[in-house]
Parts: sequence; C-alpha cells; structure tokens
Amino acid sequence: MTSTSLPSLSTHDFDGYYNELYGYAPFPWQTRLVGQLATGQGWPSVMDLPTGSGKTASLDIALFHLALCADDPARPAPMRI
Repeated sequence: MTSTSLPSLSTHDFDGYYNELYGYAPFPWQTRLVGQLATGQGWPSVMDLPTGSGKTASLDIALFHLALCADDPARPAPMRI
C-alpha cells in the first residue's frame, strides 16, 4: 500500500476554504485572525464584534488552524475551543 501525501496548506488558502463553506469571502478580521494564529500569536482574549460580523465562523477558523498544524508534532493549535 502506498501513502499519498496531501498538498500542504497555508494561510493563503483560507479565503478559498471560507468561500467554499459560505459562498462569499471572509471578513478582513477573519483572515487577519488566521494569520495571527499561524504565527503563534494565539487567540484574542475578547472578540468584541457586532452581530452579523462572523464571530460564529471562529469555529471554522479554529478548524482551519488545526489543519494548518496537522504536520507539526508540537501541534500548536488547541484541540478544544
């Protein structure tokens, strides 16, 4: 049995991922948050945003971050959100 390797994922793939999920582009703050997580800056302590600004999609951002870290043995992405 041969193993197939998946293409590597980068933060540049987030907008396409988000668009596939929702049918429109992410808000700029969502894309910035992905970059912040990918560079090890972690989650903000508070997400004070108005209704309808995409806070619920933070779960999708967390999942994307986990996928970004899939090959990292240290796995800096939390398993619990």
